[in-house]
Amino acid sequence: MTAFDTAWDLMKMPIVAGSLKPVGDGKWQGLFEEDTKYDAVNDEYIDNDPIPMPITANMRSGGFKAQIHGNDGELRSEFSGHRRGDYGDEKGIAYSVNTKEPHRRKGYARAMYDAIAYLLSQEDINLYPSHQQTSEGWRFWDDLEYMGFGKPYDEEGIPIWPLGRYDDKGGA
Repeated sequence: MTAFDTAWDLMKMPIVAGSLKPVGDGKWQGLFEEDTKYDAVNDEYIDNDPIPMPITANMRSGGFKAQIHGNDGELRSEFSGHRRGDYGDEKGIAYSVNTKEPHRRKGYARAMYDAIAYLLSQEDINLYPSHQQTSEGWRFWDDLEYMGFGKPYDEEGIPIWPLGRYDDKGGA
């Protein structure tokens, strides 16, 4: 990863700032913009004037999920997790993330993590990785250091997803 790649990752904000809104009974909707494309043939990034796509989140009492659909209705990526612990000591555990092959490495999974971490934070709950991850899953969490967040940990030394990539006031 070059210094440009690191800086580019810091600039990307796939969830449209301020777009995540409640739509009733633990359900939320927002807008997602696919990351800018890299043209390997010409060694340049192409700004495709991204079209916002819907991101939905359902914050059930025992779990949570998020999905991103293309404007054609195609499910492109989905995320699920569950809550563990007692009230006041709850943890959100990321359980499953799946992005369909043509849409990988474009910010989909990161956008869903950002949305869920933000929504859980409204209840003072942190988002943690599952202990049963693939090697790709662990690399995804390890990449937080390269995204400018260091390695965020809770008070017990367990990694957590960083806040600050999305907020309801439109900031990054």
